[in-house]
Amino acid sequence: MPNFKTILVPTDFSPYSDNSVRYAQALAEHSKGTVHFVHVVDNRLLEGAAYEGVYVSVGAIQQTLAAIREHAKTQMGHVEKKARARGLTVETHLLEGRPADEISALAEKLNADLIVVATHGRSGLDRLILGSNCEKLIRKATRPVLAVKHPEREFVGPDDHSISLNRVLVPCDFSDFSKRAVSAAAELCREFKATLYLTHVVDTWLDYPEFAPTVELNNSPFLTERAKESLEKIAREQSGVTTQIEVLNGVPHHGIVDLVNSESIDLVVMTTHGRAGFTHLLLGSVTEKVLRAAACPVLILRPTA
Repeated sequence: MPNFKTILVPTDFSPYSDNSVRYAQALAEHSKGTVHFVHVVDNRLLEGAAYEGVYVSVGAIQQTLAAIREHAKTQMGHVEKKARARGLTVETHLLEGRPADEISALAEKLNADLIVVATHGRSGLDRLILGSNCEKLIRKATRPVLAVKHPEREFVGPDDHSISLNRVLVPCDFSDFSKRAVSAAAELCREFKATLYLTHVVDTWLDYPEFAPTVELNNSPFLTERAKESLEKIAREQSGVTTQIEVLNGVPHHGIVDLVNSESIDLVVMTTHGRAGFTHLLLGSVTEKVLRAAACPVLILRPTA
């Protein structure tokens, strides 16, 4: 990183995915790389065939899927034509199955450097029913995923695809996982002459709604001072990068999102988690909470990627 030569961007042809297409194209223009557009026809309609005679017939489902496939083929042609008009190298992929599974498998096959995805292509009740394919993809993909929203804080111009990346934030929990995020973010900062913000949130809250009410912990000044020293050490190790450190107290994802807003951060770089196993399941994923709430794009790295 940030040599994004092979960029995979899923599209459902909605305004939300149009925004992720724009980011993918801008990054490909910068790196002179290849954009791979993918659309997955979700064939889970077929799972309803067991209810033939009650809700819908198998024949009706097959007819609907055929219409969806034809529509997707036409729309993908439009997307490809627009990208080629910008002088980009483009490949398209029309797949069928479960979107997150198919996209993550294609990313592996292509050895993709980056997947660019909209946080969702739906809103309201539709999104609640279908769930977030973005979050499912992030859990499955071993490749870096750039999640973008719209309309939110942008670092890619709407018309000329110019990249204006000025402030990059990395939350650090001092694990090996978060150190990888620091390294990737530092490379981006060197490439785009951006300032690297390093932050640690001293977690003063435990929230186990099924076991106990929210409890505030005694915040030791020692923890704050130790976190500051650790961040200063990490900052010194980032040669050729302007850095700024912030030590906060409170709920980690709340502190990170507040910092995104107060410092007008353009991009957050995080790993999926700094914990594993039961602890991760119990505390939840800070990364996923930041992804939902942050007003800027979030670059997610898997520890194994």
